[in-house]
Amino acid sequence: MKQSHGFWFPSYDDHFPRMLDKSLKKDGVSRYQWRARDFATGLCEQKRVCIDIGANVGLWACDLVNSFENVLAFEPVEEFRQCFEKNVKNKNYQLFPVALGRTESFINMNIVEGNTGHSHIDPSSLGHGAIPLKTLDSFNFSNVDMIKIDVEGFEEEILAGALNTIEKNKPVLVIEQQKHEYKNDRDDTPAIKILQGWGYRVVEQFNKDWVLKWQK
Repeated sequence: MKQSHGFWFPSYDDHFPRMLDKSLKKDGVSRYQWRARDFATGLCEQKRVCIDIGANVGLWACDLVNSFENVLAFEPVEEFRQCFEKNVKNKNYQLFPVALGRTESFINMNIVEGNTGHSHIDPSSLGHGAIPLKTLDSFNFSNVDMIKIDVEGFEEEILAGALNTIEKNKPVLVIEQQKHEYKNDRDDTPAIKILQGWGYRVVEQFNKDWVLKWQK
């Protein structure tokens, strides 16, 4: 584990310190993807619960805990969780050591050294991995005002297991979308199309992060 810009990271990660250094030079602040986060937070009429899916080391959650009454963070990698608990100072969060998908099962993670943000579920491990895989709906969360999803190509699987939660709460959504070589993706934005079919509209886009709101 190492420290950079006041945050803790796995010793083998170079990506996030580099991005924070870029933010400091460009904007005068060491904050990661803060424009998308601040914009989405500002769209929330209430700020009761935010769900952070793919929490990594807590670079989103460290701000989210200051804006929302409660943050529910999902991160399946133990070393990332250890950094998260060092980085997120406020204690109005729950950190769940599970992955999310469309069904209950077990999986393994592929850790990408150098850029842990690209770590992703190993699809071939489904059913015989060491990490629990659950659906978001199985938690039956309520009062959810915002959900952030950054899961490196597993977005469609997570949405399939989150339909009831999203329909019930109609939260503001922030979701990363890009093609992934390990999946041989043909579509840039499959999750965005799913959400538009559910009644969401795209409000803004910040690089690879899309912000969507329920269309009343």
